[in-house]
Order: sequence, then C-alpha cells, then structure tokens
Amino acid sequence: MPILIITIISFLRGLRSVIDTYNYFEIRKLSKFGIPDNIFSEIECQLEDSINSNYILRENNSIYLLKDWIIVESMYNIRFLRASDLLWVYKNRITIKGWGSETESYVIMYRSNSKSLKIEGNEKDIDTILNKSYLQYTWAVKGYDSRLESMWKKNRMKFIEFAENNKLLK
Repeated sequence: MPILIITIISFLRGLRSVIDTYNYFEIRKLSKFGIPDNIFSEIECQLEDSINSNYILRENNSIYLLKDWIIVESMYNIRFLRASDLLWVYKNRITIKGWGSETESYVIMYRSNSKSLKIEGNEKDIDTILNKSYLQYTWAVKGYDSRLESMWKKNRMKFIEFAENNKLLK
C-alpha cells in the first residue's frame, strides 16, 4: 500500500511541475536573480537583438551567448548562466585511451559561485563558442594556464579578486 501512495504522490508532483512551469528546477534557480517573468522578458529582448550573431546551433543542443545571459539548451534540459558571473573561459582537450584514441574537446566556463559550465562538442563548434565568448565577454579571464588553475583551486578568493580587477580594466 505505501508503494502505491508514493507512486501516486510522485505522479501528482510530476504532473504539477508540467502544469506549473515555475516548478522547473532551472526556472526556480533563476528566481534568485529576480522575478522569472522579468528575466524571461530581458532574455527575449536580447535574443531578438543578437539571434544571428551569438546563436550557435549544434547537433544536440543550442547555445545563446547574450549580453547578460549564457543559455545552453539541450533536448532534456536548459541551463542559465548570468554573464556577469562569468570569471574564466578556456578550452580543454583530453585524449581517452582504450580501444582507440579518442579526443574530446570542451569549453569550461567558471562562475563566481565556484561552479562551472562544461560545454562539449566537436573541435569546430568548441572553437566557435570560445571565440564568440572571448568577443562577447571581454572581462573574463581567457585561456588555460596551470598557474590560474592552481590559484582557482588553492585560493579562490584571490582568483575572484584577480578576475574582478580584470573586469574593471575592460
């Protein structure tokens, strides 16, 4: 009997989240930046202004590099990053050894809240995302350097201060 009740409750919660879009996790996270409807209006205006220049359509997802927002949309999920929180952007390539060598490329965007956004893709897409990010978000620390990584891992506040000073210079 308890399993049936748990199943019904889970079903109703799922149904409610489909009906009430504010229950979606990513949309709830946006509320810390303001009223979601206002944020959506802001995003909509920025999308209309820059749809041709800062929109990257890829096989499995789309990426929007807007003035105030970075949006990564996939088949199952949508992620929002406030551009002003962006601190560090770089490209990483790893070679996976096993049955055959395979190389993966991705862009990593670190945020001031210590979280990162990893965007995977083929070499051409990653280079496009990286170049457009560098042009759009001039204040962000660009490129990988082991000293930057060490500062990020060992003294994050110093890195954030370094990045914030970089913003003031731009």
